[in-house]
Amino acid sequence: MMDAMPGQATLVDAASFAGMWLVMMAAMMLPSVTPVVLLFRTMQRGRAARGSPTIPTSAFVGGYLVVWALAGIGADLAYVLAQAAGSHTRAGSGAVPYLGAGIIVLAGLYQFSPLKHRCLAHCRSPFHLILHGWRDGRLGALRMGTSHGLSCLGCCWGIMAVLFVVGLMNLGWMAALSILIAGEKLAPWGLVMSRLVGILFIGLGMLMGAQPRLFPASGLQPVGTMAASASGVHTSTATAGPYLLTLAVRPPRGSFSLAVRDRGMGMAVIGAHVTMRITGMGAPKGPVVLPALSGRNGKIPGMYGAIVRLMPGVYAVTIDLKGRAATMRIRIP
Repeated sequence: MMDAMPGQATLVDAASFAGMWLVMMAAMMLPSVTPVVLLFRTMQRGRAARGSPTIPTSAFVGGYLVVWALAGIGADLAYVLAQAAGSHTRAGSGAVPYLGAGIIVLAGLYQFSPLKHRCLAHCRSPFHLILHGWRDGRLGALRMGTSHGLSCLGCCWGIMAVLFVVGLMNLGWMAALSILIAGEKLAPWGLVMSRLVGILFIGLGMLMGAQPRLFPASGLQPVGTMAASASGVHTSTATAGPYLLTLAVRPPRGSFSLAVRDRGMGMAVIGAHVTMRITGMGAPKGPVVLPALSGRNGKIPGMYGAIVRLMPGVYAVTIDLKGRAATMRIRIP
């Protein structure tokens, strides 16, 4: 599941992401959805005690999960389209924090919207669903679960959008946002908490826009950006599944160094088998193995490298990491 990240355009990757998304939603929404699920189960037990037909709780939960599954597929499609659009612009990685800042500010503003308040009021009162939205039969239970799922989606989509910015598999943010969601729906002061979360998001988004270097927006990294520093070191970034790759080339010797991080967890990837294939004039014909780089105190976590002598020009470099590949452009002056 950790390899299933949004933005992959193949059906297999999309299906893998949808499965990961459902597991993640089940984990994050479990505390907040438990009261209404238990209430539905209690109602069914009461019907069984009176000799009336009962419906399994799984029908209600299934309707709830269908809504979040469709939301995840829609988010994945939006991610693919955003990456495709970003690959045709010159903004490159410099625009990523500003895009993330805009998403977070929008999520904060949504916390004050009437729609948010209506959906939150519905989620905070599970008896409303039982008293005014009860449906008999399996199809009725499925509809009830779908209705509650739509209210939950309307209540929480802004918070989930923030998760796309900070990294879907960032466990710290997942836990923090899960607590926020549960607090909004279950705590007596949940309405006040909702507004405080909105203020927090707006402030965080504005800070990201003002100080973009402090926030890498790991969930939104674009593919194939290239830049040169004043010292002549050329860097290029790309994503390969859940991994963020930063390739640096130091002329004139052609010293390649690759930094590999898990873009969801934000941690260095160690002990990986990394190969590099270079396409261009005078490039090696076969793949080049990038061993882990060593420092004074042993191997440097997440850093791999090799020296490849190349003629001046522009080259395409394909990095293969754990079966995931990404192609970047480099320039040798």
